[in-house]
Amino acid sequence: MSPLGASESSFGGAPGASNGNLKNDGTLIYDKVYRKDFLTHAYDRCKANKGAAGVDNQRFEDIEEYGLEQWLEELSCELQGKTYKPQAV
Repeated sequence: MSPLGASESSFGGAPGASNGNLKNDGTLIYDKVYRKDFLTHAYDRCKANKGAAGVDNQRFEDIEEYGLEQWLEELSCELQGKTYKPQAV
């Protein structure tokens, strides 16, 4: 069991592969990606892996200075409302 309460195998497999837990359109996954526990876990893993800033040049230090809780809440709202727009690469 993962720290998020879901078995690791429920999210495993090749993209687009059906494992009984995932619809081809991603609807069973999308309602989870904006959950605060998922976003917090993803943030923690990226930071632990010493992830680099992306195309937006946001660093972990910048996010934490802004306020991690506020940043995660805003990201969650944008994802849930389907208004999140990733920056061009």
